[in-house]
Amino acid sequence: MKTIFFQPTYSFLNRNAFRNACRAGFLSLLYFLTYAVQGANVYVSTSSGLASACSGASSGDVIFIAAGNYTGPFVLSGKNNVTLKSYNGTVNLEGSSSTGTNGINILHITNSTNILVDGLVFRNNWGNTGNGIIVNGTGNEIDIVNCEFYNIGWTNSKTTMPTSGENAHAIVVVGSTSSAIQNVFIGNNSVHDCITGYSESITLVGNVQNFLVEGNTLDGNTNIGIDAAGHFSWTGAPASVNYARSGIIRENVVKNYAGPAALDAAGGIYVDGGSYITIENNIVFNYKVGFSVGCEVAGKSSTGNIVRNNLAYDCTLSGLFLGSNTTSTVSGTQVYNNTFYKCGTGTYDNGQIALQNNTSSVIKNNIMYPTDWRYAIVQMGGTTTSSHTLAYNLYWRDNANTSSLFYNVSGDANSVKQNPLFVNAGSDDYSISSSSPAVDAGDPSFTGSGQEDLAGNTRKQGSAVDIGAYETAGASLNITVDGATSDWSSVSTIATGGTNLTSLKAADNTSNFYVLAQGSFSTNYQVFLDTDNNSTGSNEYTSSSWSSTGFNYMIENGTLYQYTGTGSSWSWSSLGGITAVKNSSVLELSVPKSSLGISGSVVRVAVASLNSGYSMVGSIPSGTSGAAYTIGSAGSRVAVEAPVALSNMLSIFPNPATDFLRVAHVQDREGVVVIEVIGVDGKQYAEWSELLPQGSYQHELSLKGISKGMALVRVAANGETTVRRIIIR
Repeated sequence: MKTIFFQPTYSFLNRNAFRNACRAGFLSLLYFLTYAVQGANVYVSTSSGLASACSGASSGDVIFIAAGNYTGPFVLSGKNNVTLKSYNGTVNLEGSSSTGTNGINILHITNSTNILVDGLVFRNNWGNTGNGIIVNGTGNEIDIVNCEFYNIGWTNSKTTMPTSGENAHAIVVVGSTSSAIQNVFIGNNSVHDCITGYSESITLVGNVQNFLVEGNTLDGNTNIGIDAAGHFSWTGAPASVNYARSGIIRENVVKNYAGPAALDAAGGIYVDGGSYITIENNIVFNYKVGFSVGCEVAGKSSTGNIVRNNLAYDCTLSGLFLGSNTTSTVSGTQVYNNTFYKCGTGTYDNGQIALQNNTSSVIKNNIMYPTDWRYAIVQMGGTTTSSHTLAYNLYWRDNANTSSLFYNVSGDANSVKQNPLFVNAGSDDYSISSSSPAVDAGDPSFTGSGQEDLAGNTRKQGSAVDIGAYETAGASLNITVDGATSDWSSVSTIATGGTNLTSLKAADNTSNFYVLAQGSFSTNYQVFLDTDNNSTGSNEYTSSSWSSTGFNYMIENGTLYQYTGTGSSWSWSSLGGITAVKNSSVLELSVPKSSLGISGSVVRVAVASLNSGYSMVGSIPSGTSGAAYTIGSAGSRVAVEAPVALSNMLSIFPNPATDFLRVAHVQDREGVVVIEVIGVDGKQYAEWSELLPQGSYQHELSLKGISKGMALVRVAANGETTVRRIIIR
């Protein structure tokens, strides 16, 4: 029996249309009709009814489950475009109540696509090989979101030592054929009190690619938290594709290991034979190992993984295990901008980072803070590291002794050995103060394009990236473009002694570039900016006043222009208005950095004062070059006064989306708005931009031709940039 939602002025709605309409606020009155129709909304209230709805689901079915307890198993086999969600309260899906028999798969998804499991509870499944959700075979676009998993285990005793054949999972995705399971999203789930034996709470293994594991909280489980694994023959996938790859594990919290003391090297987040996986912006604490990148299956490989912007603290074995203790190869791992605090405190000193067999690894910009007399980095006995880079890391201990930091490891180039000045380590706040020696002390070649620190701040903020998981805004400098100069008092001048113009200053933050010029101003003005440090060629304007500099942009009387000519020809294209104030003695302005195409660490600035006939009557600097300003060097990082953050004035819907996407936002001042849709591969698939006055707007982007799966929407407006994740179906 199927129950569908019907609204008199709309046709029957499939899953995506229903979502879209609800998000757009179109459905206000719903009626229930009993009818046999493909792509219906199905209501169930018994275990047998739910099992029948799953086995008989048609494309487009939304299976609404009434509040209550349901005993599995439930199977979606060969299904497409099916949703499971609660209808009117908490839905508990349960398994085996006895550890005397094998556990069951509460929900089994096999050879299916476009499956959404949303807001359900999976619990009370005891016995070996029991799982909350298992996904296997092949498949595409599997979403498991907003669910809770607990009391799932091979046994019901957390401290009982398992054998290698005793296992359970909250969620396990097994790519078991030559066709990958791809575009998997596991997000915003809670997993606690699961007893997984020799396995993990959340596992992706075998032929699995393009996945996102984001925003999950794991607490009080046994063994490994999240694992992306490969090369295990039991999956059944062909050897050439038998590994998890091209995925992101982001913004998860794994805490409070609760398993047997003798269970070896249980990591919060583990890449075991997976490749090209990014582990970023996660927190692991009170565990055995924070993070681990290795390959357990002998003779196989793990390559191209990234561990960045993470925090591990109070992990007894180590903050990070890197490498293999077998004949497998772990290569090309990048470990940067992480904070490891007082890990490696157990019986054996494995350091904040424990190295095993690895090659071509890069370890940069990390804070390593061992307890007194313990190591920062240890090369494990019987293993080797080759062709690695170790540089720009910060080391400290409570006792201020920074000797003997390494065991069987050579020293760190450009290292900092000073107190990182955490804001409040006693309360587990490992962000750094504005006076920390970690500020701007990272690798100067690091650009951090598109990356965020653990608190969501854009990398980088200053002249160089900060060391550690957090990027600080430094000592706050508030600049308001109002013609007053007192808020510039701590900013150094970049030029003095021009003609009728006496001083020139510049500053920047992640969003805007600021200029202050003082002196005697006439009717008009021009500000020239060289943002690429090229002096000749196309799009490089050469002024007779500053002939050694090629300018790319000009602000004339509050309008931004981009140079489109060559040499001294006057050819400029308007990009729209910017924020500027001019009076007889002061010119103050700000320009969105997203409009300037800054490609280096230096911007050259020159200012001209013009009379009513546009003849130059004042200028700064003197000489033949624009004044040089180093990005991030304004004495501190500028904190912009903004009445409301862009993220609070932005709505993106529907999500998941199909053929189109709507972006609604408030423009608090005139400026250029840029909206981009970016795939997980970093490629731009759609873009829209326009100069808009102050007001409220809604824009629609076509998604036709874009591959289904995860994508990012980047919106730049009001001098800010924000990024949201969407699912395209």
